[in-house]
Amino acid sequence: MKKIILGTAQFNGKYGVSNKNKKFNFGEIKKIINYSLKNKIKYVDTALSYFSDQRIYELIKTKFKISTKVPSLNKIKKNQIKSYLKNYVINLRKVYSTSKIDSLIFHNPDDFKIKNKTKARLAIRYLSYLKKKNQIRFIGVSIYTMKDFYNVVECFRNYKLDLIQIPISILNNEFNNKYFINITTSKKIKVQARSIFLQGLLLMKKNERPKYFDKWKSEFKEWDNLSKFHKVKISYNYINNLKFINSIVIGFFNYDELKFFFKSIRNKNIMTKKLFFNNIQNSKLINPNLWKIK
Repeated sequence: MKKIILGTAQFNGKYGVSNKNKKFNFGEIKKIINYSLKNKIKYVDTALSYFSDQRIYELIKTKFKISTKVPSLNKIKKNQIKSYLKNYVINLRKVYSTSKIDSLIFHNPDDFKIKNKTKARLAIRYLSYLKKKNQIRFIGVSIYTMKDFYNVVECFRNYKLDLIQIPISILNNEFNNKYFINITTSKKIKVQARSIFLQGLLLMKKNERPKYFDKWKSEFKEWDNLSKFHKVKISYNYINNLKFINSIVIGFFNYDELKFFFKSIRNKNIMTKKLFFNNIQNSKLINPNLWKIK
């Protein structure tokens, strides 16, 4: 079983097409965190923008290794990059009560577009300096597409990219290609999988999916006949069996979902070998940024 990282984007109640809670209460979050620890989850994926409740930071900062994010640099001027990142990392260390951030990930891949290359390299250079000073363990980038990956690799030329976080699922296979695998393997870049249930879409019943997805009813027909146990197990196993994936970021909308997840993946009687969704490449389906949902 690959290393599981607890995702916390759901804690703000705004993430995921299948999210019905919209707002978490602290008691529910506390149960999720405690159950995760009980099941030997040692890493948490988070960001200062995900939630503002100081009690959550108090819960996670001493119990997990922290993977957190650098916000978009879009509004930061080139001559302000160093001071901005310096102050931002100081604040992170204060919030998480640590002298060293385990993983610091650029959150917006647009920061690495060709037009932003100079600014991106200034940011990479400074974070690499902080890494040498032992304030950061790993530097990474969260991306959405292969085009993002090309841009990131170019900007990190002559610098060490430690990890890359990608959306990948049984429905979205864009990154399961030779180029991506060869580059990440040869450069020893760790790959974190996220959105393995495609923001919950893969676990929804057909009558629960927004009307936007009706145009793909035929693609989902066989999948819709499966139980939720099967959907969780098959989705997880597909990612778990990809050799180039090092860890999996998974978030939960409530405590019951977390328990259901572990019960499903540990069930040895569920069929998982059959392939579903025959290599769909429609970005309007597999890329949540393009979904037109009210």
